[in-house]
Amino acid sequence: MRASGIHRTHPGRRAATPPPPAPARDLGDEVLALVDAASHRVRVLAAVEARVRGDEEERRRFAAAAGRVAGRAGSGGLLAAVRNYVTDLWARANASGDATDRRKAMGILSGVAAEARMPRPR
Repeated sequence: MRASGIHRTHPGRRAATPPPPAPARDLGDEVLALVDAASHRVRVLAAVEARVRGDEEERRRFAAAAGRVAGRAGSGGLLAAVRNYVTDLWARANASGDATDRRKAMGILSGVAAEARMPRPR
């Protein structure tokens, strides 16, 4: 007997519809969310500081990002500068220019995100 109009599957199999695609990973937004999260902020700032301190070019880029902060001082100014720097890194990682610079920017963002997500030492 035929079941007209009814699509049956084997009891152990799932339906033929594929799972929905995973959302694209936007590393820049992820790092910005970590900056905004109070539980991760200190580790993000420390990770950015370590990367900026170790590279003269990145120090200049951070200074340029900090120079665009207007009307804020103290911790608010620092957070705004870090947000500008992360936004600039994400723009560099997605630029169509030099592949080496794109990889470097993506590496910095990935490293900052990984360090910020690390569990706190007990």
